[in-house]
Amino acid sequence: MEKRKFSIKEMFSKRSGKKNSKQDVNGSNESLNGNRDNDIIRGRIYIRLVEAHGIPLQSINSKPYCVVEIEKNEFITREAVKSELNAIDNGSYKDSTPTFNLLWNHDAAFDVVGTDNEVTVSMYDRSNSVGEIFLGIIKIRLPSIHGKLHDNWFKLMPRQANEDIRGEIRLQLMYCKIEHRALSSDDFELLKVIGKGSLGKVLQVRKKRYQ
Repeated sequence: MEKRKFSIKEMFSKRSGKKNSKQDVNGSNESLNGNRDNDIIRGRIYIRLVEAHGIPLQSINSKPYCVVEIEKNEFITREAVKSELNAIDNGSYKDSTPTFNLLWNHDAAFDVVGTDNEVTVSMYDRSNSVGEIFLGIIKIRLPSIHGKLHDNWFKLMPRQANEDIRGEIRLQLMYCKIEHRALSSDDFELLKVIGKGSLGKVLQVRKKRYQ
């Protein structure tokens, strides 16, 4: 059966954006099965970091963003659009720190070669007044069903037990199988030449992302 190819915009336009079931850091989507083969691309994972709710920020001038990591590749989102405060009671904050709803709708895609990998999303607040603040992390399994869109809310978790982390984040994921092929030089971008010798060159490269 011929596998359908998807564009990022086509994939994520399928869903209406309704809120689905929550999952925490210990929860997972369907995991990939099989043996790991480090030099064969097995598929492509499409990601949309959509939004977050109930995120405590230091001020209206805070600059929240996320770092998404898969198989030692990463991308950094743009600064979120902050919506109205959602923790106001009779004109005052319920807590000493106000909470916000955030919106990104940031898309990316990665080739994946492993079969048991995770997506890690870390959220930070880049503020000019107090520096960078950790806001939470999630780790979820890569989905494995070709063409199925996963749209879930995840509870943000701390890195250490003493961290006060609140809020949840919405992530959309889709895995698409692609024809198996070995990696070639076209899959990498040259960063610099480290050295040259009689047998050839030593190059520093970085694997290309497909966005």
